[in-house]
Amino acid sequence: MLAWVLALFFFLLGVVIATGSPGDPGKGGTIGVVFGVAVGVCVVLLSLWMGALLVTSGLIVTSDGLANRYNLRRRLIGWPEVESFTVGPGRGWRRYPTLIICLTDGSQVLTNVTSFTAEHPSQVARELIALQANAATSAPRPPIPPTLMLLLMSSAVQSWGV
Repeated sequence: MLAWVLALFFFLLGVVIATGSPGDPGKGGTIGVVFGVAVGVCVVLLSLWMGALLVTSGLIVTSDGLANRYNLRRRLIGWPEVESFTVGPGRGWRRYPTLIICLTDGSQVLTNVTSFTAEHPSQVARELIALQANAATSAPRPPIPPTLMLLLMSSAVQSWGV
């Protein structure tokens, strides 16, 4: 949530800087006007980039597998590739607990399902394990519970709300 507020703040700040005229163009203040517009446009572009990162980060669960989106990249992971789910240290210097997908080839994929404590990622891991077990035992694929989808969507916002 905090990240969305910051992106909105930067957007509004950039618009104010770009539209506010620090000088009078008729009295030699053209450089100030051009500089103000340039800085304002840069701040608006920064806020749009922040918004794009927030929108394109998250974990999407489908009946075919998982789509792990991190920043502007997306990786599709099929259910047969998933060996297990665990919780471990995340990215960055803070190393908050995050959901980790362990693949059958021995590699691990860190997701954006993260929180200050391990409770939230652990809950998501338990639900994904149950969903994977249910999908393996029954031929028709069950729909994703709405609570799980909300948990995954809120975790993307929580991971940026530091």
